[in-house]
Amino acid sequence: MPDSTSTPRSTSLRTSLVLRILLPLAVVVSAAAVLAVMGLEREVEARMQDEVELVARALRLPLTHAMELDRPGTVDRALRSALEIRRVYGVNVYGPEGEDIASFGEGWPGEPPERLTEMAAEGQRLGEYGSAGGRRVYSYFIPLADSWGRSLGVLQVTRRRRDIDDSIQRIRRQSAGLLFLGFAAVGVLILRGHHRVIGGPLDRLRESMARVRQGDRDHRAGDGGPRELAEVAVAFNAMLTAMEGAESELAARRRDEVELRRKLAHAEKLAAVGELASGVAHELGSPLSVIDGRAQRMLRRLPHPGVGPSLGDGLGAIRGQVRRMEGIVRQLLDFGRGETGTRIPTPVAGMVLRAVSAAAPEAEERDVRIRTRGPRPGPSLTLDARRMEEAVTNLVRNACQACGSQGGEVRVGWDEQEGEVRIEVEDDGPGIPPEIGSRIFEPFFTTKPTGQGTGLGLAVVHGIVDAHGGRVEVDRSPLGGARFRILLPRAAGESDAGARDG
Repeated sequence: MPDSTSTPRSTSLRTSLVLRILLPLAVVVSAAAVLAVMGLEREVEARMQDEVELVARALRLPLTHAMELDRPGTVDRALRSALEIRRVYGVNVYGPEGEDIASFGEGWPGEPPERLTEMAAEGQRLGEYGSAGGRRVYSYFIPLADSWGRSLGVLQVTRRRRDIDDSIQRIRRQSAGLLFLGFAAVGVLILRGHHRVIGGPLDRLRESMARVRQGDRDHRAGDGGPRELAEVAVAFNAMLTAMEGAESELAARRRDEVELRRKLAHAEKLAAVGELASGVAHELGSPLSVIDGRAQRMLRRLPHPGVGPSLGDGLGAIRGQVRRMEGIVRQLLDFGRGETGTRIPTPVAGMVLRAVSAAAPEAEERDVRIRTRGPRPGPSLTLDARRMEEAVTNLVRNACQACGSQGGEVRVGWDEQEGEVRIEVEDDGPGIPPEIGSRIFEPFFTTKPTGQGTGLGLAVVHGIVDAHGGRVEVDRSPLGGARFRILLPRAAGESDAGARDG
C-alpha cells in the first residue's frame, strides 16, 4: 500500500515551467532568431557587394578619362588609390581583347580572354565569387567605354570573401550572445517570479499542511499570494474547519452514544432490581401480615395466668420489627413500581408542605428545625402528586437523619427559574463525600450502619423525578451539609397558580 505521506514521482512546478514554457519559448525564439540572422547575413553580404560595386563605379570615370587621353600614370594612380581602401583586395584593367592593361593587388587569374572580350563588347556588369591566390574572393566586373561609346575594356575590383564571412560570423556570434543573454535574463526573471509569486505561497501552504498533519489542528494557512493560491488556502482552511466540526460532532455523538448506553444499562439494571424488589415485597407481605396478626391476638389475651410480662415485651418487639419490615416492603414496592400514576395540575407549594408535614414526626424526634421558603401557592405542575410528595418526603427525612441525634436545621424551598420548577432540600449535617457522590442514587447503596437503612430512598427519589422528565442534583449546602435539588420542566399547557390568584 503506498505511503500517503511520500512525495509523488512527478516533476516539480519549476521543472514543468522550464520544460513546458521556457524551453518551447526558447525553441520558437531561436528559430525566429535564426531566420532573422539569416536575413541579416544576406543583407550584410549584399551591402558588402554593393561597396565593391561603388568602388568600381567610382574608379570608372577617372580610368575612362585617363585611357582616352592615354595616360598610363593616371591609370596607375587611380588603381593604387583603390587599393588604399582596405575593403579592396585587387584591381585589374583589361583591354577590349581581354589583354591585361594594369593590375594591382591580387586579381582573378585565368579568366578567359574571350569572356572578358564578350563582357567589354556587350557592356555587361557582373559580380561573382571565385578564387585568387588560394583565397576565396568576390569580384565585380564593370565595362569601360569612351565618350562615344566605344569599348575601352573591363575593370575588375576584387574583395576577399573572408571579409564578408568575418562580418557574417561576427553577426552570428553577437546574435548568439544576445540570444543567450536574453534567454538567461528571461529564465532568471521567470524563475524568480515563480518563486516570489507561486513558489513562496506554495511552500507556505505545504508547511501549513505539514503542521496540520503533525497534529496542529488549530493552525490555518495564510491567504497571501495570487488570487488562485489564496482561494486554495481559503478552501484548505474551510476544509480544516469543516473537519473540526465533523470531528466535534462525531465525538459528541460518541459521547452521547456512550452516555445512552450507560443510561440504558443503568435502566436495565434498575428494571431488573425493581422487578426483583417487587417480587420479594409481594412474597414478604403476606407472611408479615400473618406474623403481625398473630402477635396482636396474643397480646390481646394478656395478662394470662402463668405468663410473665417478658412475653408481652417480646410480642411488642415482634410487632415493631414487623412494622419496620413492612416499611422496607413499601420501599421495595415503590422502587419496583417505576411508572407514575394519574397526573393532574398540582400546586408545588401545597405538595411540598404536605411532604414536610409527613416528615415532621421524625424531625421532632431528632430535634431538627425545618424551615420552608417559597412563593405560595407558587407555580403549578401537572404530575403524580402522591409519588412526587413521596420523593420530597424521602429527601426531607434523609436530611433530618443527616443532622444526627443532637438536632440541627433543614431548609426546604421551591421557586421557578428559566422555565424549570426547583425544589431544594438542604441540611447542616456532614454532607456527602465527593468519592461517593456518583453512587448515592444506586439502589441498596447506603452509608448508614447496618439495620438503619435500606439504600432505596434516594433511588426511589431518582426514579420518580426521572419518570416526570426531571433530574436530581446534589452539591454542598451553605449550611455545611448536603443540598439536593429537584428540577422539573414546565410542560406546555401548564398553568401558574400564582398568576391565577393574582
